[in-house]
Amino acid sequence: MERYFIISIDTECDKDKHWRIIKPLSFIGVYEGVEILEKIFEKYNIKAVYLLSPEVIKDEKSVLIFRDLIKKGVELGTHLHGEFIEPYEKKNIEFANDYNFNYSDEVEFEKLKNLTNLFIEKFSFNPISYRAGRFSISQRTYKFLKVLNYRVDSSVVPFSKISDVDHTDKPDYPYFVNDILEVPITVYSRNPKLYKFFRNSKLYNLRRIRKIFNKFFGNIWIRPSNFSFEEMKFAIEKYEKKYKNKKIFINVMFHNVEVIENLSPYDSKFLINNLKALLNYLNSKGYKNLRFVDVYKIFSNIM
Repeated sequence: MERYFIISIDTECDKDKHWRIIKPLSFIGVYEGVEILEKIFEKYNIKAVYLLSPEVIKDEKSVLIFRDLIKKGVELGTHLHGEFIEPYEKKNIEFANDYNFNYSDEVEFEKLKNLTNLFIEKFSFNPISYRAGRFSISQRTYKFLKVLNYRVDSSVVPFSKISDVDHTDKPDYPYFVNDILEVPITVYSRNPKLYKFFRNSKLYNLRRIRKIFNKFFGNIWIRPSNFSFEEMKFAIEKYEKKYKNKKIFINVMFHNVEVIENLSPYDSKFLINNLKALLNYLNSKGYKNLRFVDVYKIFSNIM
């Protein structure tokens, strides 16, 4: 069995424990967070994928850091939080909580185009990988990505409904949409039908019941900021069993700011400990690290 994993990191400006944007904009999660991550990755010879939000690409010090990382083989892609780019760029916002599919066709395309052009201006090459802010991708987005010369999207969270983003019926194995390879975040659903029923019921709004449900029946993401190593290990084993006759692709995701305490709602030590344990586990099982560009090459050859 061929086994691969991708480390995909949503890379944004600093937030507080409630996901509020820190003002004025700051980038400790890039300046210090990326350094912490790269020290871990160097130990395992990992080339990560950093998906950059517009405000990060506008920050000159962040650009210099990522230019140096390109030389080490990391992959840079884009991550559209539309509040930070024209048209209709927003100033002094509290949260970056726009859903891209709520923009008009023209506005989403122009924001994507402006983000892509900004990336090209700063890094002198066209990005090929993308993740929508808040996972808010729609069918039209794949058309826009194709026009803008992308190859890979990773916005889908299978079996999950996150606020207004409903991915409960999306596949959990890489697949093509309009010539764009969708590489979903790896999620294991213990009971997809039950989850979908509960997620759409009024009971979901009751925090205590939701907490109990998620403990026993909820989805497990391969996301070390939110899930323990043991939970992720369990999910990976189930994924391997499901796709025992196929190549295995584990897509690990988290945010850069989650590595630094108080820059997100999550415990940075919890993330780092889980990440190290996960990398040790994947290494022991013979998993090979890939970037999205490498996954695309594999699937292009299959097709």
